[in-house]
Formats: sequence, C-alpha cells, structure tokens
Amino acid sequence: MNLTFEKRWYSHHEIMKLFGIKDKTWRLWLYDKKTGKKKDLNQMGIYKLPGSKYWVVNPVVFQDWFNEWIGAQ
Repeated sequence: MNLTFEKRWYSHHEIMKLFGIKDKTWRLWLYDKKTGKKKDLNQMGIYKLPGSKYWVVNPVVFQDWFNEWIGAQ
C-alpha cells in the first residue's frame, strides 16, 4: 500500500481514516498488553508534542512501518 501525502504532519484520526484502521486496533497497537504502558511509538512515526496532550503522525514513517507489519512489498 503506497499512498501519497502532503508535506505535513497528520493527526491519528486522519491516519486511521486513510489506512482504514479501527479505533480498537489502533489502541492495541499503542499499548503493551501486559503492562498497559505505551509502546515505543517513534518506530511507528508517532510523536507527542512537548507540553501538550496532542500526538502527531509522520505519514511516511507510519506507512513504512505499516507495510512492514502487514508484509507488503
């Protein structure tokens, strides 16, 4: 799956819509099942804005991670 993106950061809602990801799946990807703590989200291209509650997604890094996760070429 190769999408083209504008040169900007996206919200997680936009990424979920573009990739067809359900809310429950998104939460399972973000949190460790055993500890309940957030995983290392930088590998997925997800970053927290300092001093706020907002998270942004680098779509190119996320797309690379997603393609690797689903085994796409």
